[in-house]
Amino acid sequence: MKYIIPSIFISVVLESTLVALPVTLAVIVFAAIVTQGKSIFLLAFIAGLLLDILALRTIGVSSLVFVVLIFLIYQYSGKFEVRTLNFFAVFIFFSSLSYLFIINGGNIFLESILLTLISVVSFFIYNKSINSKKAPSYI
Repeated sequence: MKYIIPSIFISVVLESTLVALPVTLAVIVFAAIVTQGKSIFLLAFIAGLLLDILALRTIGVSSLVFVVLIFLIYQYSGKFEVRTLNFFAVFIFFSSLSYLFIINGGNIFLESILLTLISVVSFFIYNKSINSKKAPSYI
């Protein structure tokens, strides 16, 4: 949890100034899948407001999308294994496609594919680092 808040803040600043990809969306979805905590709703709402203010967009649109996506993740977590790479890749692709469509992004299909590739590589690296830290079981 200690890395989530700085990661979200950095992604908001990057997305509103330098990067055209919805990086904040990827970080929030990643955090929701990894932490499974209810505090991510508040963080997503605040991040969406900050992003809309800094990017000079209609205030509240990003917050609404982020909160709905986290709600969907928690709804699907009862039916699917959400911590898998397949679920993460499909969810990131369709959520970024929807988000870019809502905020009138430029080339939404290519940006969604690029964000999905970057997010999947990040998720894969995270899973490998978590699995390597676990002590081997000799039982």
